Amino acid sequence: FMTCHGIALDTRYKQPLLLVCNRNNDRVEHWDLDGKFVKVIQKDLRMPAAVHIRGDYAVFPELKGRVTVIGKDGKIAAQLGDNPVVPQRANYGLTPDKWTEGVCNSPHGASIDNNPSVGNKEGGLTTIYEKSLGAVAKGGQAPLAAVYRYADPVNTPGFGFMDTPGYDPVSMTGLVAGGCNLGVFTTGRGSVYGCKPAPCLKVATNTPLYDAMSEDMDLNAGTILDGTESIDQVGRRIFEQILATASGEPTRSELSGIGDEEFAPWILGPVF
Repeated sequence: FMTCHGIALDTRYKQPLLLVCNRNNDRVEHWDLDGKFVKVIQKDLRMPAAVHIRGDYAVFPELKGRVTVIGKDGKIAAQLGDNPVVPQRANYGLTPDKWTEGVCNSPHGASIDNNPSVGNKEGGLTTIYEKSLGAVAKGGQAPLAAVYRYADPVNTPGFGFMDTPGYDPVSMTGLVAGGCNLGVFTTGRGSVYGCKPAPCLKVATNTPLYDAMSEDMDLNAGTILDGTESIDQVGRRIFEQILATASGEPTRSELSGIGDEEFAPWILGPVF
């Protein structure tokens, strides 16, 4: 090998095999479970970095700007996101303004999966589109005033959108770096995110969650679903709590002394 960088148990055949990404040799291979070489499946790839098998197909993200799909028969079924600009391939420092929709720069992982996370699936979401609809609803009805790149200074009044990953600590770190000095974080699954240097209020979207995690949840919005409060009433409670926190009242995370280590900048490149 020259950097065995991705491996999977391939059960598509009578005898299970190891499907190996021999990254720096630009090829993918089969090995048996005793560690003996079987064959090269495809060569002349562009640094295959990982593998995901679904049905009869295996997906290989290639660090040098492409994703290749190979069938059970060993033939290339599709190649996606081919980056024609060679200097952009495997360029981990490529700034977002140079990214192109539908074009890969340095793909490092792949999954044939339309859902954002295991927790989202368990919560009943079936696609990323459903999750995005929830994000749109959380944005309210105010007109969009500005769009920001990750961690850019937030300098326009009104409703703004920042391009961040969905991972809680990384998303909030970008907002704090951009100037956010108080966060309001909704969670239906029980995220325990607590932020410093800016306080973060966690709003439970259902009462069972709030009851189970009342020491870590600041507000319960599940009363709307329970029918005991209106949206306007809960909105007023959240607004008043924002004012109280901005005036010095500590959040549940601060009272528990947690959140100090949840400053996580977005790493633009592979994470080992």
